[in-house]
Amino acid sequence: MSGSHGELNPLEHQLSEPYYKIQEIAAQGADKYLATGDPAEANCVIQALLPWVQDKAALLDYNAKDDQVVWFQSTWTVASLSLSVSIIRSEPKLNIADRDRVIAWLHRAALKSVSESRGPNSTTSTNNHFFWRGLAATAAGVISGDNELFAKGVRTYATAIGEMDGQGAFPDEMERHELAMHYQAFAIEPLVMIAELAYRQGLNIYPLEQRGHRLSDAVNFLSRAIADPSIVGKYTPEAQKIEPDLQPGNALMSWTVLWATRTGDPAWQKYIQMPFFDSRLAGSTTIFAAPTKAPAGVDIKSTSPAK
Repeated sequence: MSGSHGELNPLEHQLSEPYYKIQEIAAQGADKYLATGDPAEANCVIQALLPWVQDKAALLDYNAKDDQVVWFQSTWTVASLSLSVSIIRSEPKLNIADRDRVIAWLHRAALKSVSESRGPNSTTSTNNHFFWRGLAATAAGVISGDNELFAKGVRTYATAIGEMDGQGAFPDEMERHELAMHYQAFAIEPLVMIAELAYRQGLNIYPLEQRGHRLSDAVNFLSRAIADPSIVGKYTPEAQKIEPDLQPGNALMSWTVLWATRTGDPAWQKYIQMPFFDSRLAGSTTIFAAPTKAPAGVDIKSTSPAK
């Protein structure tokens, strides 16, 4: 099936819908809180998540080998919800017990996600799904204060940087036929957010090098491929279906506003003229991109790749 895209499986879509819905609810509430400072919005996020906490199976009861879709959806949801909670968790008017129950649940769910595997020969150990598990670990590590889990996410970032080839392409994503460029962008998305979370914790890994590569190499490859899709012909003969992703405000490109703000890269300016909303990144990256003070004295070379 070219690009792993065919007719949508109705059962898969039905299974995924609750995950999409809770991500959207939490992201909307976190954004409203970030924009207004209204404690009621922060409380709405926590109250929306409590039923999931009370359901002992939510984000926890699955096996990656048998329930791949649930594993993927759970990973994206842990990342999304942890990011949303990171925005509202310091609100003093929150019920602390409820907030801490939510954080403890997301912490357990992140540990579950990163502990699962479909085996060493599965591309899920090296492709964008691995990167998204890194974001789940990083975000849940931040909100729970679990430095080891946070460090696991950062090591995943380092490993991901080392995965790209000499052109800056992620090999696993280049195997996605007509969606190779789409998945290159999708793989970059969690890596930018990991770097941004680390930056806000005082660790600047944006310029981290692994095997002679930096995240900028993957971003620059995508930029060159958008300008000249024939570049991707080295990897796959199919014409690339990237145009829908490049429409103003498309969620897939929400990371570009963070990237452009943090690095000053002018290549993405035309894509950030409209506000972005991406529930997987907890909503408005346009709001998140507000300037923050640069961390000082950080030795980014000290971060070793994940094993």
